[in-house]
Amino acid sequence: MAAGEFERPQEDFEVEIADLEQVGATPGPSKSWRSVPLPRFSPRQRRLQLTGTTAMVVLAILIILGSTAPVRELAGGALSGLTPPPLPTFVPGTDLFYIQAGPSWGHLSIDGRAVSHLPAPGVDSPLRLSRGRHTLVWRAYPFSTQRCTLTVPAHPHADTCHYEQARGPVIPAYASIIIFSESLNTLSTSERAALIQAAGAGEEAVQRDCAAW
Repeated sequence: MAAGEFERPQEDFEVEIADLEQVGATPGPSKSWRSVPLPRFSPRQRRLQLTGTTAMVVLAILIILGSTAPVRELAGGALSGLTPPPLPTFVPGTDLFYIQAGPSWGHLSIDGRAVSHLPAPGVDSPLRLSRGRHTLVWRAYPFSTQRCTLTVPAHPHADTCHYEQARGPVIPAYASIIIFSESLNTLSTSERAALIQAAGAGEEAVQRDCAAW
């Protein structure tokens, strides 16, 4: 075969050079990525996003810390401090009270309500007080007003009323007697002197009457 048979016309080796920026481009106007606008958030949306992110971080920290024993004990102690203590055990009859007070012209009020009749042990039915804290006020002029507090069930370290357990065959179990007593020490100086003088005059009158007999 002659050497000239492998030669082709020169135009078969034409090479087309294209612009690299146009390779892979889709038809239509080209846009640079710099010209695409970024999404904008309103101030409220930014605050919500920040709040949500902060909450997630705090929750993750609490979960991590909660897995440790010292933190669990600390949290348990804090919660126990917020829980109110259990109420004292109520024994039937511990809400029943008699009243022993003098002089006879005195008046008693409980939580601002007047008590028309003072129940006597073994004679009357005792007073029944509701559960909780009560304020008792005894007034017998000219003696000073006496005021004390009482808790049902009893709280010896907080109660200021003087009372003792009532005893007797017809007295309900666990019933108590509240005692109000008067003395010259509860009078002012002038009232004490006037009472002593009145008592002395009364004693002299009795002695004269006895001598006349």
